[in-house]
Amino acid sequence: MLDAADVASRPEMRRGLTADVGPLIGLRVSLSRSVWRIGPAWAVLAGALASGAPLWGGAALLRLVTAVGLADGAWGAVWWLTAAGAAGSHREQGVTSFLPYAQPDAPLAHLAHGLRRMVSPGAHWHELLAGLALMTVLSILLGRPALILSPVALLVILWGWVLVQRDLRPCLCYALLNIGLPWVLGTLLAGPGTLSAFSGRQIQGLWLAAAFTILQWGVQRAQLVQRSRARGVWLGGVALIAVLIGLQQPGVLAVVAGLLLPPAWWLLEVRRAAGDRTGVLARCAPWWWGAMLLAAITLA
Repeated sequence: MLDAADVASRPEMRRGLTADVGPLIGLRVSLSRSVWRIGPAWAVLAGALASGAPLWGGAALLRLVTAVGLADGAWGAVWWLTAAGAAGSHREQGVTSFLPYAQPDAPLAHLAHGLRRMVSPGAHWHELLAGLALMTVLSILLGRPALILSPVALLVILWGWVLVQRDLRPCLCYALLNIGLPWVLGTLLAGPGTLSAFSGRQIQGLWLAAAFTILQWGVQRAQLVQRSRARGVWLGGVALIAVLIGLQQPGVLAVVAGLLLPPAWWLLEVRRAAGDRTGVLARCAPWWWGAMLLAAITLA
């Protein structure tokens, strides 16, 4: 009889056992290397803060965590499994099964073939199905807000996938999934879940969401499209300043403008030197993140 020490000391035995034991479903969770940047999880929190959604207490905190899991985990997983893939990610793989409904001419085989065409390199179609299933479950748990926004997110993901297949950069799709839709989801946590019932404070928060969505769109263009010259970043900064002026928040306007100054200076320097913007954009990310949360807290 083998004990744990025998298995641990023999790698070939370990490899043989892992194929037959352990969980049936594998789950991998990883943390981004750049947490302090504007992203889906922070956008959900910002939307909830700006709209005055309750954040404390068991039920409220659970809804917030579920919303973060939907926007950052489920939407993000489906996005990276599809639209993030290269245009040449189409793979031809046969359906190997003895079951009649899984033969090459069966409907299931056609469905699997279509899913394989959508997934990015290194991924599998069943991972895409798992992401869609997770999206469905979390949307049902959250109720009407998520059931409204998840189909919209799927349409944005499909739009991004179509753009990638045409060798275009889905920068706007990324910005909507990264900031716009998560912020709206966080906003809907404070209300009845209908856009027509938004209060004035929630509308103000959506103006902030639009400004930061433009900023994120500009960041993506600056990173992926060399000819853009970071014009979208400048446009996002101007939009944010204009929104804060319209909200009549002079104190926050001064602080946010101060947070926007270092990124603006660094982008000007890299433009003059004709250098690589990737490192500069990464250095700017925490400043934009701070500006987003500060602007959201101001409305709280």
